[in-house]
Amino acid sequence: MPSTVRRSVTAAASALAAAALVIAVAGRDCGEDAGPAETVRALAVATAAEDRHALIDLLGPKTRSRLATEARRATELSGGGKVYEPADLVTLGGADELGLPEEFSVRYEDERRAYVDVSRPNGPTAELLVVLHEDRWLVELEPYVNAP
Repeated sequence: MPSTVRRSVTAAASALAAAALVIAVAGRDCGEDAGPAETVRALAVATAAEDRHALIDLLGPKTRSRLATEARRATELSGGGKVYEPADLVTLGGADELGLPEEFSVRYEDERRAYVDVSRPNGPTAELLVVLHEDRWLVELEPYVNAP
């Protein structure tokens, strides 16, 4: 793969990778009636298990749409030699360097969205937006901003 394509794919996935790294931890699974904190915990389980498909299943529609768009773009940049799927853009790992989250707490919740704080030892608290979509809580990740 040409280096420009590799950089584009890496940049597109950086936000997901960063969020996945922050919440990488083993925990309990997420059932159908799971609330926002349990959904974030399930995302952490998928991250720790390096299960990209389970992780994507827990992402909100805006995040999935961005991933699908970037996967199409990566396919185009590769000249069609490789067809990229959203899961190809997700990089997992890093729990050893960051430490495992200790707590998943809902800071704010209404009928359509919630903010879940994820804290880990010796590190900052991460805030994740969780939205209710088709009767399921799903995590929306912030878009990646390529700073100069």
